[in-house]
Amino acid sequence: MMHSVQVSRFIVVARWVAACAVLIAHAGSLFISQPDIMTGPHGFGAYVWWFLTGFPHQAVIVFFVISGFLVGGNVIAKSRGTEPFLAKYFADRIVRIYLVLVPVILLGWCLDSIGRHFLAGFGLYDSPMFAGSFDLGLLWPNLLNLQGIFFPSLGSNGPLWSLGCEFWYYIAWALLLLPLTRTAPMLRVLGFICGAAVAVSFSLSGLFFFVGGLIWIAGALVRSMPRPLIRSKELALAIFLAVTAAVRLISHGKIPSDPRWAALADAAVALSFCNLLLSLRFSQSKEWVVCNWRMHKPLSDFSFSLYACHLPIIVFAVATADYAFGAGWHAQSATALHWLVTFGLLGLTLCLAWLLSRATEARTDDVRLAAYRVIDLIARRKARVHVTADESGVEPEPLPASAA
Repeated sequence: MMHSVQVSRFIVVARWVAACAVLIAHAGSLFISQPDIMTGPHGFGAYVWWFLTGFPHQAVIVFFVISGFLVGGNVIAKSRGTEPFLAKYFADRIVRIYLVLVPVILLGWCLDSIGRHFLAGFGLYDSPMFAGSFDLGLLWPNLLNLQGIFFPSLGSNGPLWSLGCEFWYYIAWALLLLPLTRTAPMLRVLGFICGAAVAVSFSLSGLFFFVGGLIWIAGALVRSMPRPLIRSKELALAIFLAVTAAVRLISHGKIPSDPRWAALADAAVALSFCNLLLSLRFSQSKEWVVCNWRMHKPLSDFSFSLYACHLPIIVFAVATADYAFGAGWHAQSATALHWLVTFGLLGLTLCLAWLLSRATEARTDDVRLAAYRVIDLIARRKARVHVTADESGVEPEPLPASAA
């Protein structure tokens, strides 16, 4: 059963909300210092901001589930069909990732280089968190999407780690499902072996690739489950929000240092979100009005670009602010100026991400169709070669008796 219109529209909303959750978390943590938020008196708005800026990792978990649902679930459906799909699938995934990744790496390196040259001693460029990250030797591993798996992200763009994981989930999942397709037997075996080798070796590099892979697969399985666990989408939404809020409050908005607790927290958020998508798939009740607002699609259309480019912009802004207002200004207790700069930066980052998306993300369908045309042209040429060989009148050699 195809996923319903309700779940499709909800995913459009969830994508931009998750991207903005990561954006405000990074901007807020760097510009709005609230060391006494739990001890001193503050206005209601300060507590709301403190709460809302604590969901960056949970937002990434939501991204993984959505990716698994849309991409992994589609592979399951196509692997059961009779039409070959792998060539266009790999072209589709490569275009989707690299059309944004390459410009973002270039943008980040330019901002980092300018900041490190002209704003040395200001901002975060000399911070231990970026130690070794500005080595140009990391360029090729990042272009191969190995950041966050075997190598760190290049420069200040730490969030690119999740793109590395996601790209290789695309590859491994399709290869692991090859035995379900009707391709040549040898190709099925070799593909499965390669997929298993990627999954195992990359999982050994770090726990999260394995945990994130299971989360991604969970999203894929939601696409084909025959019935919901909870019929009420309102109850499913309440469970997801409650679980996510509980994880945020218990972990104080940070990834737990204990990997077992971190994996448990990620699984709780992922499974509750999977349950919500599953309930929406089968929902027969009236759609949520909020999901029909026209603002969602334009915001969702550049959410990928926003997620991929925002942190180098923010880090550059931190260095610039410290240069303008004094070293360490960004870490001082928040004043009206801090709030003004933060919200101005949020607006500027959204505008820059949208402009970037016009040249990258918005061109995805055009580049994808061009890749499809090349694939179809190659297929037609192969077909003509086979027809020419058949019309040549040359009899094929008989099979040996053992193969008959």
